[in-house]
Amino acid sequence: MEWHDQGYVVGLSNYGEQDRILTLLTREHGRQSGYLRNAQSATQRGIWQLGNLVSAKWRARLDTQLGHFSGELTTQHAAEWLSDRWRLAALVAACELLARYTPERDPAALIFQSFADMLQQLRGASTAHCLASYVRFEFSLIAQLGYGLDRYSLENNPVFRRLLATDLVTDAVERGAVERGAVERGAVATGTIAKGEIMAGLKMIEKILDRIEQGGSYAALSAKPRARQRLFEMIARHQGNL
Repeated sequence: MEWHDQGYVVGLSNYGEQDRILTLLTREHGRQSGYLRNAQSATQRGIWQLGNLVSAKWRARLDTQLGHFSGELTTQHAAEWLSDRWRLAALVAACELLARYTPERDPAALIFQSFADMLQQLRGASTAHCLASYVRFEFSLIAQLGYGLDRYSLENNPVFRRLLATDLVTDAVERGAVERGAVERGAVATGTIAKGEIMAGLKMIEKILDRIEQGGSYAALSAKPRARQRLFEMIARHQGNL
């Protein structure tokens, strides 16, 4: 069995010295893991970095097997933000959530697009607006997993409404994860976004993530998504405006 698809690298774990177990979020096949040979070789190392978009081929004898990956780099993101701790931290945290919560081998085109939109928003904006884009990505992700906020929660929390006031609020949100009209699609947030607003948004979403953890099978995982927790602590420690 074999398929070809576009995918973002969202996870990479050791499997010997040179080989790795790769996790991709693909457009048509959802989250998929597979064996990646010689991932740490000089010619391959730069391809399989978190957040990179790759053109991937997955192959296995049976579709229930782990399978093998090969592929080529399409768009590089990780190396672009190595010198920017905020964007890199947001990228790693988003990849961690995708690898942790996205259903395995279940088509996830809307989640794929939400992540692509966030990566686009991380370019060329202020740090505060980049972090607001990350919060919007988290909201979109949990909404598409079926854990969205209701209309009352949005209308009565002006901080969260302002963070969500963007065209990144996807069709999945409008179709039922929250009631239609809770957020106006196409509106763009303007002005200064305060650190407290971003932290308030992250805290609200954390409560929903806790509900997801309690209702799922996450015993083998860490108690909290570590990269997300590090990002939250970075924001909390930062003095002054972002």
